[in-house]
Amino acid sequence: MRRFLWAGCLTGLGLLGGGAARADFIASDTEPNQTFATIQPLPAGPGRVVGSTVAGDVDNFRYTLTPGQQYAAAIVAGTLNTVLGARDDAGVIIPTPDDDSGAGLYSLLTPILVPASGQVNIAVTGSADLGLVGAHANAGTYTLEVEQLVIAADAEPNDTFATSQTLGAGVNTATGTIVGGDVDFYTFTGLVPGSVFGASVVAADFDTVLTLFDNTGALVASDDNDGFGLLSALANQIVAIDGTVTLAISGIFAAPAFPGPGGGGFAPQPLGQVGNYMLVVFAQDAVIPEPASVALLAAGAVGLAGYRRLRRAKA
Repeated sequence: MRRFLWAGCLTGLGLLGGGAARADFIASDTEPNQTFATIQPLPAGPGRVVGSTVAGDVDNFRYTLTPGQQYAAAIVAGTLNTVLGARDDAGVIIPTPDDDSGAGLYSLLTPILVPASGQVNIAVTGSADLGLVGAHANAGTYTLEVEQLVIAADAEPNDTFATSQTLGAGVNTATGTIVGGDVDFYTFTGLVPGSVFGASVVAADFDTVLTLFDNTGALVASDDNDGFGLLSALANQIVAIDGTVTLAISGIFAAPAFPGPGGGGFAPQPLGQVGNYMLVVFAQDAVIPEPASVALLAAGAVGLAGYRRLRRAKA
């Protein structure tokens, strides 16, 4: 459990009301952006950055978001073993940068409370570079996603796939409480069919298991502790054809450990796990191109704009 995440996050359950969770843009990493002084400004709103880095490189990005609201920043795709960090308006690192709290080797920062300036400064670097100065030897690609947290609270009964709690389109976060023998099912809606998503238990005071089901109730994937510490995470999963994602969260099983992908059954036997949790889904609105593809698309857009201007000039 990360100290900066837990404080005040689950108290009362359901801090946020409405708001949009969708990304407003897809941008590409543009050098030079290795320092806070050369930080790359991004379009207003939450969004994604597709980039790459080499040994010694750090990529800095400035988001302009809604003051007073809470957001999550996560690496959701790529080959880079990452560290994510945030800086305040003066360039001071806040809070401690994260190495691998996301799925696998990916990084995660949440919640990020937006200051009055509306500016959120995010740095992407290689693993172990907690000073955000390029002290790493990693190289690879990444997709950085920043989303507003739109939260729904656990509403029983939601203990089975048949009684899964359906969340409105735009809701990307669920908070709740597990008691001995309990399982909470959530169906996230309004996502892009066939697109890629990840899901992480970003806070909990018990040992979690996170399980994904398809829209018929068949088990697709399950994870114990691929997130931070004893927390669970699933990466590079596919949204169902009806635009839904159904996830179940419970305590660690006594037996079996996991029914296995495609097993169709789900009979958890929790080891007396009790406590609060926060589950966040990071969904991509479309397939994320690699950095070279983004640059090519941008060049095409510039060319099209020039062609339109030329046609108007000839008219």
